Amino acid sequence: MDCHLWFQQLRDALRKQRVPKRYANRLIDELWFHYLEMKERDEMNGFSIEDNGGVERLGSPETLAIQAAQVPRATWAGRHPWLAFIIGAPAITLGLTIGLLFVIFNILTLFVEVITLASAPWLEPLMMVLNFVQVVVPATIACFLVCRLVSRSVRSPWWGVVSCGVVAVLCSMMHVHWAPAATIPGTGMLSIGILAWPTPTTLLHATVPLVIGVVFAIKNFSPRKPQSHKSAPVAVRAAA
Repeated sequence: MDCHLWFQQLRDALRKQRVPKRYANRLIDELWFHYLEMKERDEMNGFSIEDNGGVERLGSPETLAIQAAQVPRATWAGRHPWLAFIIGAPAITLGLTIGLLFVIFNILTLFVEVITLASAPWLEPLMMVLNFVQVVVPATIACFLVCRLVSRSVRSPWWGVVSCGVVAVLCSMMHVHWAPAATIPGTGMLSIGILAWPTPTTLLHATVPLVIGVVFAIKNFSPRKPQSHKSAPVAVRAAA
């Protein structure tokens, strides 16, 4: 069989098995280079690759496609995408938010407890920054972790995009507010909760995970220039 026809059959079989495009392209490239190595080895031995079975030595396109479709299930995240990505992303965000709350609370207790707005006006802008950082930093870390996990599990990039969207929805309803003491030291307050409806301030929190999701989509869904599988000259190694 002509090698170009075989690779086209493989691409069609991978598409039929719904193998993620990114993994399918990588598999085709690796098999193409393997085919060139076999061709080079046969030519060094004085044979034509067609005399030794040709491109069919790589296997059946249908069988390879079925095996490739099983790869996403090789990891725990690949076997349980709903639990790992859709539920895992907001769970990681909430866990990191609680951890960061604990860290910031202890820092403020040590250094800011005896300070008031009357003596330190810079406290108000500092607290505004903390209110934003408290939500955005955990969400950013969670989105990066989940997108990385999606790439490693070879699942469809849509899982990463949707996970970032879920985190964005959570951030748009998450309320964290640090209020410094006005005149009496030690009377600062912290309020945290999930709002029934987002506010303009909380909607600002959602922009970061949305941007991460868009960047992840552009990176993984942008048209990839297919490699031209043409018979290129193969360098022959010098005999020892």
